[in-house]
Amino acid sequence: MNEQFCGNGAEAVVEEKDNADSANNAVGAKVWTSLTTILDLNEDCWRVVMDYLNVKDQLRLASSNLFIGEVFKRHACHQYKHIDTSLTVWLSDEDVKLLLQIVGENLVSYESDWNIELELSLLRNHCTNLQNLKIKIPPGWPGWLYLRNLKKLKSLDVNLVPMYEGEEDEDFCTDFVEELKQYPYLKELKLKAQYSGRGLDALDQLESLELNIDNGIDCRSMDDCFQKLKKLRSLRFGYDIEHFTKDNFEMLVKHCQQLERLSFNVEKLYLTVPYDLVCQLPRLQHLELFHDGSISDSLIKGLINKKGSPLESLLLGCGTRSRMRYRPLGGLTEAEEPSIPSHIHANCE
Repeated sequence: MNEQFCGNGAEAVVEEKDNADSANNAVGAKVWTSLTTILDLNEDCWRVVMDYLNVKDQLRLASSNLFIGEVFKRHACHQYKHIDTSLTVWLSDEDVKLLLQIVGENLVSYESDWNIELELSLLRNHCTNLQNLKIKIPPGWPGWLYLRNLKKLKSLDVNLVPMYEGEEDEDFCTDFVEELKQYPYLKELKLKAQYSGRGLDALDQLESLELNIDNGIDCRSMDDCFQKLKKLRSLRFGYDIEHFTKDNFEMLVKHCQQLERLSFNVEKLYLTVPYDLVCQLPRLQHLELFHDGSISDSLIKGLINKKGSPLESLLLGCGTRSRMRYRPLGGLTEAEEPSIPSHIHANCE
């Protein structure tokens, strides 16, 4: 009996020891589990988390921890290569500053919002690889010289705000255009200003030029452009050619044989001005024309009989009402009408 008791006692001791070891292991497991935190998430998981947050919250999260900040920096350099006002409108100046510093030389495109002085200062210090920029420059503001650091610009969309509405600021605008000669990679310029267009002919590196000159562009300045901008492939005038004559259109056709895209407004042209001369441009593929409700039948006939590259698109816009419409064309034979390009954009009124 004593032997049985001893045997049972030994088993009890072993069982108790096993229970104690199991308890210790459980405690150890709890301790190990408690060392795992949100910071143990891998970078792919953090990118998913970032995608659920707006940029303002992303910046706040990134500033909370050094590791998360490094993850966000790599995320932002890819995600925010292109920044426009739809993004910056939600950000404070400090947020914009932080974001531009983080993205830095990875920034490709930027659209300025309202604090142009701060933004240009940041761009010139941190984002010198910038290629595309859209800005509005206050009248007479000397800070536009910050652009000098952005030598890799390929596309510039700029609004030179006049000192007084309706008055030209010739000297300021001419100085600005003169500065653009220093940008060897600049291929595309969109310019809104109140000046004559003097000096644009010096920008012989341009391949695309869009002008919005409130008081009408000077015809002689444009003739100079036609003769000297030999690389120009796209030209958009808008309402700026009200003083154009037959001579100006002849200059355009003679010296801009390489043009592929052309846009202009005929509303204010004299009825006798033969703007249908543009049909003689051999490489013209895309034509956009704004009118007051009627266009020259000779234009359509000229396009149908056009030599060289075939016309791919024709956009007819009724500019005064900012609507598009395709007007039935009188004077064309039944054989001619089907030849009108199929890519006409038209919105019924």
